[in-house]
Amino acid sequence: MNNVIKTIVSKYGEGIFLESSRLHSIAADLLQNKHPEILRCIGLARFYKIPDEFYLLKSSDDHQRKTRMNILLHQLLEHQNEKTSYQIINMFAESLGFNLLDQPKPSANNDPTVSSNSSSTGKTNPVNANITPNKTSVQSAPTNSVVVTVTPKVGSIMKFGGYDWRVLEVKSGKALLLSDKIIENRAYHNTLTAITWSECDLRKYLKGEFFNSFSQADRNRILETTLKNKDNQWYGTNGGNATTDKVFLLSLEELVQYFGDSGKLKNRPKDVWWFSDQYSQSRIAYTKGGTASWWWLRSPGDNALSAAGVRSAGDVDVGGGRVSNNNGGVRPALWLNL
Repeated sequence: MNNVIKTIVSKYGEGIFLESSRLHSIAADLLQNKHPEILRCIGLARFYKIPDEFYLLKSSDDHQRKTRMNILLHQLLEHQNEKTSYQIINMFAESLGFNLLDQPKPSANNDPTVSSNSSSTGKTNPVNANITPNKTSVQSAPTNSVVVTVTPKVGSIMKFGGYDWRVLEVKSGKALLLSDKIIENRAYHNTLTAITWSECDLRKYLKGEFFNSFSQADRNRILETTLKNKDNQWYGTNGGNATTDKVFLLSLEELVQYFGDSGKLKNRPKDVWWFSDQYSQSRIAYTKGGTASWWWLRSPGDNALSAAGVRSAGDVDVGGGRVSNNNGGVRPALWLNL
C-alpha cells in the first residue's frame, strides 16, 4: 500500500488531517504491521504536525504550496534522512493531488567534485538538500577542492553570515532572504513618539551595527534596495519617505506577497485591527530558544505612535504595537547577490 494516506482521505475526507491521532490509528489498522516504514513516516508526520500544515495548504495556489512544502521538507531534513523526509512530504502531497517535490538523484560515482547532501555523521544537510549546482561554474581551487556556484530555491533555508535565512524570492542572480528565526528583541524606536521607518532607531541599528557585524566579503554581497513605504491600508497612517536600505524589515504588503494573500489586507474584516487566515501558521516565528514570539514589520500601525507586526500565533497585526515596546522580535530581510 504505497499511499495509505490517499486511501484514508478518499474515505474520511481531508478533515482527517486535523485528527492526527485518529489518522495514525486508521493507518495502523489498514497496514496491519506489513509496512512498518510507512507507519513510521506517518508517526513522524504526526509529530512534526505535517497533516495540519497540508490541511492549511488546500486553498493555496501551486506556488504557495511548493514554497511551504519546501520549508516543511527542510524542517524534516534537520532531523531525518533525505529519503524519509521526501517520502513524508510527497505522501501527503499526493493524497491531496498536489504537485510532488523532486528528490535529487544520487551521484553515480564518488567523484569529490559532486556536492553531497550528507555530512560525515550521516545526517542530511538541510541547506544543500534543496539547491541546484551550476555545473558550468565549477572552477579549480589551489587545494584541489572545488568551488561550486549554487542557486537556492524559494522556500529553502540557506546559511549566510552566521544566520539561517528563508529564501523568499530568487531572480536575476539575487535572492531575497528573511531571517528564519527572530534574531533578537528590540524597540522599533527607543522613545514613544510619532515616527516612520525612514527615521526609526531600528532602521538605524540594522543599517549600522547589524550590517557592520558581517564580514567585508559578506557586506559586499548585500545589495541596496529602494523601498516604498506605503501608508497603512486600514488606517491611512503615513508610511513616510521611500528609503534605500541594505537590511530592512518586511512591509505588510511584502508579508502577504511572500507568505500568502487571503485578501484580508485589502478587504478589512469588520471591526478588527488584526486578522488571521489560512497562512497564519506559516508566519509564526521563533526565538533562538524555540519560543514563538511576535515580530515587527516596517509598516506603520493604526497611528504614528505604532508599527505593524505579526503576532506569536502568526496573525497579521495591522493596527500594530507601540513603537517603544522593546519586546518586538527582529527578523531582518536583505537582497543577496548570488
